[in-house]
Amino acid sequence: MKLAMLLYYALIFLGTVLLVSAGRQGWLLVFLPLVLLASVPLAVWDGLQYHRLFHAGRVEEAFEEVSRRERKYARSPRMRIRLQLIKAQLYTNMGAFETSDRLLEGLGGGLDSNAEGLRLGLKSFNSFLSGGDLAAAHQDLAASMKHLDVPATHLLLAVMERELGRTVEAEASFGTFLALKNRKRFFFGKTLLVMDKQLLIPYEQYLLGRYYLACGETAEARHHLRLAAQAPRPSLYTKLSAELLSQTG
Repeated sequence: MKLAMLLYYALIFLGTVLLVSAGRQGWLLVFLPLVLLASVPLAVWDGLQYHRLFHAGRVEEAFEEVSRRERKYARSPRMRIRLQLIKAQLYTNMGAFETSDRLLEGLGGGLDSNAEGLRLGLKSFNSFLSGGDLAAAHQDLAASMKHLDVPATHLLLAVMERELGRTVEAEASFGTFLALKNRKRFFFGKTLLVMDKQLLIPYEQYLLGRYYLACGETAEARHHLRLAAQAPRPSLYTKLSAELLSQTG
């Protein structure tokens, strides 16, 4: 990434020098905006370095990357909050739900709408996966969805409602998930929240397995759990799906 940034700055410098030396300063009005637009994907790529490390199995390096960013943005309260949420999210995806919850509880005010939605959603999901109070988890998730509307959240809501015996509500939430899931969106909410599609697939398949189990449709549940368990990249959701498969066999 550092090499990419060096090349990017070299392009700005050389392009500006060449245009000025050729007497075509007016072209800078086209050249510089285009170069600045190119910086957006570079910034996103750099911002997700911890994400790539985590999913490559280099978990310790992923947390080191987040710590590096904490030092870099030590004077920015808003960035510190975002980085705390990132760490909580990483811990959740490791299955370290208590550690994730402790980080979430330590967050004070100052969260933007997207961050508050993520905080409540993680809190709800931690409780759901760890066998906590399902009614409270459902309440937190509903509050989260007022800030952040992600298609898979409707599926999680449907699972909770099924397991709470709220059949009508569950069917409505499941229908909403089906209607939204194929929408082509790169990020959600008022601030950047990139969806990791490689992780999202086993996550959704695991939840579909839970949903159909709660409906009493064991064969359909096992189909989705098998798809999650056989995902090419191991994750918490491949593990949980394999465990459920062994329990329902």
